[in-house]
Amino acid sequence: MKKRKGVEEKNLLYNIIKPFVCFWVRRSYKKREVIGTENIPKDGSVIFAPNHCNTLMDALVILNATKEAKAFGARADLFNNKILASFLHFLKIIPIVRKRDGIREVQKNNEIFETIVKVLEAKMPFCIFPEGTHRTKHSLLPIGKGIWRVAKLAYERLGSKQKIYIVPVGIEYSDYFHMRGRSLVSFGQAIEVNEFIESRSDKTESNVQIELRQIIKDRISNLITFVEDNDDYEKVVELARIMTAEFRGTMKEEVDNNNHYIRRIENKMQQGSKKVTKLLNKVEHFFNKRKNLNIVQESYRTDDHLPIIIKRIALIILGAPYFIFSSLVSLPVIIISEFIVKKFKDRAFHNSARFLVLLFINSLWLLIWAIVLLIVCKWYIAIVLFALIAPSMIYYYDYANYARILWSDITWFRRKDIKALLTEIEKDIVNCYI
Repeated sequence: MKKRKGVEEKNLLYNIIKPFVCFWVRRSYKKREVIGTENIPKDGSVIFAPNHCNTLMDALVILNATKEAKAFGARADLFNNKILASFLHFLKIIPIVRKRDGIREVQKNNEIFETIVKVLEAKMPFCIFPEGTHRTKHSLLPIGKGIWRVAKLAYERLGSKQKIYIVPVGIEYSDYFHMRGRSLVSFGQAIEVNEFIESRSDKTESNVQIELRQIIKDRISNLITFVEDNDDYEKVVELARIMTAEFRGTMKEEVDNNNHYIRRIENKMQQGSKKVTKLLNKVEHFFNKRKNLNIVQESYRTDDHLPIIIKRIALIILGAPYFIFSSLVSLPVIIISEFIVKKFKDRAFHNSARFLVLLFINSLWLLIWAIVLLIVCKWYIAIVLFALIAPSMIYYYDYANYARILWSDITWFRRKDIKALLTEIEKDIVNCYI
């Protein structure tokens, strides 16, 4: 039997498919920002350590962020199916057993980590999500021991001949649950593992790994909108949204602006001000009402709502014919996509499911359309018609999002009670000197 290629080995088919996958990753977002690539070392092996907030999409935006091939760690239970396991191996995804899988299973990581070392030895970047699981929050779970084990083993095996680096990565999205939002990938300051370990030779391994995990957490938290995950999380996030509602800028600028106000809010909370406590209770009430009414932040970013609503209605009407056309020519894809999405109770998987439908089902559907058009039409007519059909799914998502925001605007315009509550909150923000 032919020996299976190692994850770290070059694969012609992978090199052909990767640009195709990245093409659909780029189509999944209206705007994409990648910053800090100059922080990725060129003189050693790199371990990427990003936050994990949006399931498969996190790995995909990392894959698309730079040109080189990358290997990824993923939860081991995905590899239980042999066919899926072979496909994941082809995609350079390595199973990592988590503590929750049981002690016996965790012992398999010894062999798995040797595979990761081979990847790093070949100077292929390896991406591990150090939180160990995903969560759609502007926060971080505790950094697990897995990244320490990988870094330490790589240092022991390779440290004498090449440098090992950990590069913290921040991933930010404008929307976790709807396609065609904005994405930001920020590569932070690298940690040279060789120097880190050698400069702490007087400390116990336990203390060294705890320090490393804390540094990773601190550096990731500086790259994302970060709020401590406690009972006040939703209130702080919502208050920060209100305080930054009128801000316009790049996603990086928005992250920095968000964190500026979040730190101010947290400082006031630490002072134990009764005014701030009262303000946060109002914010919680506002958040619950807004959520129940499906009002998005975009709707309270400006006071001049009527002209905006009129403009959006006009654009909805103008775009309706192509939306109807797009919906009809892509109807099977839309039905399959929404059928699959409904199978996932965890909404964090929804965009990942939609992406996979775009990648596989929509691509196949477009190929069928191309063949049919070339058979039944003259070539120049086929080209024109295909040019109209090709972006139909992307337009479908854009139009649906625009309609969702319009409905939110109308609801906001009509509901004087929630607008009055926001006015109260804005006055209280001034009174609290936040």
